[in-house]
Amino acid sequence: MASRGGASRSRVRLGPSILLTAAIVLIPVALYAYGRQADAFAVDTVKVSGARHVPRKDALRVLRREFEGRNLFTVTSADVQATLDRFSYLAGVDIDRDFPTTLRVRVIEHRPFAYVLARGRWSLVADTGHVIRQVGSGENAAGQAEGSRSAGGAEPAGGAGQAPGAEPAATAEALVRGPAQMNERLPRMAAVTPLEPHTTVKDTDVLLGLRVLVALPPSLRRRVAVLRVDNERQVTVDLADGPVVVLGAEGSMRAKVLSLRAVLDAYRRAGVEPTMVDVSAPDRPLARPRLSS
Repeated sequence: MASRGGASRSRVRLGPSILLTAAIVLIPVALYAYGRQADAFAVDTVKVSGARHVPRKDALRVLRREFEGRNLFTVTSADVQATLDRFSYLAGVDIDRDFPTTLRVRVIEHRPFAYVLARGRWSLVADTGHVIRQVGSGENAAGQAEGSRSAGGAEPAGGAGQAPGAEPAATAEALVRGPAQMNERLPRMAAVTPLEPHTTVKDTDVLLGLRVLVALPPSLRRRVAVLRVDNERQVTVDLADGPVVVLGAEGSMRAKVLSLRAVLDAYRRAGVEPTMVDVSAPDRPLARPRLSS
């Protein structure tokens, strides 16, 4: 009898716990179901943050047109991203439903990282390899042969007289000049195949160049004007305010940067400017001084 009484008391104590658990689960569900239908949660305010390259006023306009009056419970990140996909710099969004009626959108942008010349057209590329948009027409290289290898690839047909692996003259000139609409000073490189906005770069030389640039410290990366990759996947960079730097194969970038800085410091103390520094073997750097006239 005592055993049956104990079991009965356990069931009595268990009952409130079950009811409490059911309330915790069901009340939010009921509130959500009510909220999705209630006019009190219609969006009447949209706020945008994080927009630097995405035009904030334009983003606000399209978001208001799409979501004002819509139930805030029903707005998703996917909906907002699809609405803003027309903006080339958009990488993603975070949304915050500020109840009862405010939709907050934080824009996540692709970071402009390099200009890439491909088949006579310039494109702005992010550090991830995402092609953000095309820039200008690349008229400086419009005359290069279709299928020509820039940045150290195969020589174009009819390229007699060029050194093996050398860039076509039009491409080399275009890389030095950069795109006509160069709003930001970024490294420039070249690719073989055309680049399409909203796609990812497939060119292996460009991807190598992006990885090398990412590995460089920002203070040095900002000085890179042109990056080239030769037939043997050796990387060379032209510094905008200094010498040509041979970095060589990918890897050991920290050691190469330290070696480069040591060489440049030594030349500075000597009052001499180098025209070329080779740190492909960082423990045995080579340099060529500028000859005085």
